[in-house]
Amino acid sequence: MRVRSGLTAIVYRKGLCLSNRSRQKHTVGEIIIYMSVDVEHIGKFSWYMHDIWLLPLQVLLDLVILYKNIDMASIAGLVAIVGIMVGNTPFSKLQEKYQGKIMEAKDRRMKATSEILKSMRILKLQSWETLYLHRLQELRRVEQGYLQTYLYTSSAVTFLFWAAPTFVSAITFGTCLLIGVPLTAGKVLSALTTFQILQVPIYNLPELVSMISQCNVSLNQIPTFVQEEELQCNAVENLPRDSIDLVVEI
Repeated sequence: MRVRSGLTAIVYRKGLCLSNRSRQKHTVGEIIIYMSVDVEHIGKFSWYMHDIWLLPLQVLLDLVILYKNIDMASIAGLVAIVGIMVGNTPFSKLQEKYQGKIMEAKDRRMKATSEILKSMRILKLQSWETLYLHRLQELRRVEQGYLQTYLYTSSAVTFLFWAAPTFVSAITFGTCLLIGVPLTAGKVLSALTTFQILQVPIYNLPELVSMISQCNVSLNQIPTFVQEEELQCNAVENLPRDSIDLVVEI
């Protein structure tokens, strides 16, 4: 909560003192997205921060338990887990890529919406409502396209990790049969229980990868905005209300 409140205040204060050149780069809609979407992503990352070291530790402990039960066949399970994690790398890169595309499309749509609302009188007088409505819808379709691809990628990652325990179990028990490790009822039940426990960190990994990609995009946007050029200190002069008789001077 403190991180979100602090970042929101920083972005808001920066928006008040941007120079004219900087205001041409960042519209009001973009600044609102910085304070809502990007700050929200960075704030949520605190929930997932410890999963970066906790999930690998859980996987390691589960593999130690498997090694005590089924001996060298646990190495095959380790290889299967590593293969699944490596196979997730392209999906995580795609998620990060399309998360950036979504933010860019959202910025363009918010900018166009803001311009249309500011110029509503001209649009009404010229009967341009339908034309600009189609323009907004086209921008929204582009954003939806990126969002759809991002969700398909997320679905693929989720499916991969939901199927991981079954895949790892099949590889491990198949290796046991090949190398001659006896599979008693106790070993099989213990291994299946371990695989179920292993499902929790594997299932949480795609959500962690998605949150890291979203937070990475937000961490690139907010510092870029905060480092923009500001108004000079002497550009604005504040005078007491009763210090001068003139109301407006040109």
